[in-house]
Amino acid sequence: MSDEQDDSLDSLERLSAGNGLRAVSQTDQGHQPALDPELKATLDDMNRRDRVARERIEAED
Repeated sequence: MSDEQDDSLDSLERLSAGNGLRAVSQTDQGHQPALDPELKATLDDMNRRDRVARERIEAED
C-alpha cells in the first residue's frame, strides 16, 4: 500500500470512530428499488389524510 492509501483509510476510520456510523460506498447511485404496492397505497392514504386535515385547519382560521 502506498502512503496515500494509508492516509485515506485512516481518515475514514477517524470519521466513523466514536459516532456509531460507518462509511458505506454507494454502488447503485440514483437507483431506487420499486416500492411495494401496499406500502405505496398506505403512504398515499397517509398523505391524503394529512392534506385533508391541514385544509380543515386552514378553513377554520
